[in-house]
Amino acid sequence: MESETVSLDLTTMQHTPSLSAGSSSPRPCSSNMSVTTDGESSSLENSRPSTSHFRKSWSNTFQVPWQLMPAEIQSALSSGKRPSPPARRQMVRVLADEMRKFEPTPTRAQCLTICKAIVHQYPQSFADQLHDGQVVGEGYSSLLAQIKNRIDNLSRATSFRQHQSAGSGFKRGSTDTYGCTRFQPDLPLDETDVSIETKRQKLEDLFRQEGAKGAEKAEVEKLMETTFCLQRSQINSVPAPSVTELMEKWPYLFFQKGLFAHFELLTDIKEFFLFYNSLAYNAVYGGIS
Repeated sequence: MESETVSLDLTTMQHTPSLSAGSSSPRPCSSNMSVTTDGESSSLENSRPSTSHFRKSWSNTFQVPWQLMPAEIQSALSSGKRPSPPARRQMVRVLADEMRKFEPTPTRAQCLTICKAIVHQYPQSFADQLHDGQVVGEGYSSLLAQIKNRIDNLSRATSFRQHQSAGSGFKRGSTDTYGCTRFQPDLPLDETDVSIETKRQKLEDLFRQEGAKGAEKAEVEKLMETTFCLQRSQINSVPAPSVTELMEKWPYLFFQKGLFAHFELLTDIKEFFLFYNSLAYNAVYGGIS
């Protein structure tokens, strides 16, 4: 019996070190501790507001500041009518400024969330409609394009000022829609809706007086550049105007020089005219040795 007792004691003594030695490697005990730690960490993480959650949630709870909108917008909402294009552009400016208080450059998805809510609340005033009242697509495409372009323009202006202050020089702006850098630009700082429309009418007068030869005049070139924002606004409008309507309002846009200038302002590609002339030259003289 004594021998058995000693044997048992030895067995216990041998087994105890094995547990101690094995404690350094992952065992069920250490695994339980790990689970507890992960749970505590997960609990702590859940208690903290994450940046990604905020970025997703602010657009869902965004309140449109209708009290800051032009009187015409507020009147249109109460009467269920459509606001004029100038009033709508002013609304987009106010809305973009308020959105950028939450995030400097709201994403397209965030803009989409807000546009959907606006059109859903006031479809008669803001939904994309044909002349017969039929809703085009989802009804919010034009409003989304206006807001996103306004935000992109503001972001590019901010980036440009930062480049200037840093002394890095001018860099080509990023594209916003369909590969364009100025899909729907804002009014020039020293212009108004009235002054831009007056200059458009001046172009019509010049075309009636000068005809096709006026396309080469410096005055026409300058007026076409200044009114570029109105050209884009009318081209992008919903429902889209016919080619005949555009030709009546912008006759010089359909001449080579006016079309190339428009393309250059739209895409910021200044080599297109040279490229086109190169193709034309090769087409005519390429086969002559």
